[in-house]
Amino acid sequence: MNLRTARARLVTTFRVAALIAASAGLLAACGESKEPEPIPVEESVFGDQVEAIQRTEEQVKEMEARKQDLDAQLQEAEGDLRNDPAQ
Repeated sequence: MNLRTARARLVTTFRVAALIAASAGLLAACGESKEPEPIPVEESVFGDQVEAIQRTEEQVKEMEARKQDLDAQLQEAEGDLRNDPAQ
């Protein structure tokens, strides 16, 4: 074996090794990567605003229920007045 043949084999060996290393690196990069779970909104800087919105929504529901009760009472009272022949 002469020097040129040995050098060509060495270069080929290095190229194959580089190709194998690059392939292994690509395969490792393509592996399963799990993104970290985001923190709950309540624990973030927006937690206070989220709680305020939730409280407001609860208050709106309570106010709507109260309005329905008052509307029912008003209709009942108006119905009594309409059916009263004294007026």
